[in-house]
Amino acid sequence: MNVKSNLVTLIVMVIVSVSIFSCSDGEDGAIGPTGADGEQGEPGTANVIYSDWIASEIPQTMPSSFQNFPIAENIEDDIIDSGVILVYGRTASNAVWALPTILDFSSQVNYSFAVGSNKELTVAVSLVSGSLDLPNNAYLTDYRYVLIPGGQLMGGGVSGSKSAKNKNVDYSKMSYEEITTQFNIPE
Repeated sequence: MNVKSNLVTLIVMVIVSVSIFSCSDGEDGAIGPTGADGEQGEPGTANVIYSDWIASEIPQTMPSSFQNFPIAENIEDDIIDSGVILVYGRTASNAVWALPTILDFSSQVNYSFAVGSNKELTVAVSLVSGSLDLPNNAYLTDYRYVLIPGGQLMGGGVSGSKSAKNKNVDYSKMSYEEITTQFNIPE
């Protein structure tokens, strides 16, 4: 009988507790007027990460037909998995090329990039044909990267590159000038 009495007491306590704590404090007040809109902010970079121009560690006269060097380390997983990685190379005359690209000026040179398992962003240069002494217009003197987080992978990318779209824009198809304008990246 003691168990039955304890059970009845417990049920009564639960009912009383629920009724006490479920009572409302009264009616809500009227909604106040909407405030004025704030000023338009400065254009941002939407968490975009970009580098200054990084001098090439690959000499104009290459010691072998394949050379590479790192331009960034510790690339975050969200950039690797679902972001956009863009790399650009620039000649001495300030012509900018999006990587990967093949420049064909008496020597044919393949410029590409990759993110290794160590999360290091590396530029790779390989001579396809011609002399190891690269002509000026086929020699990229420095490099710059742009990392755009949060894109949605579109697939079909070239080895070492990511094609992604964010708000229906495929950043990998945009020119260097369009990217710097879009994300307010200073030259």
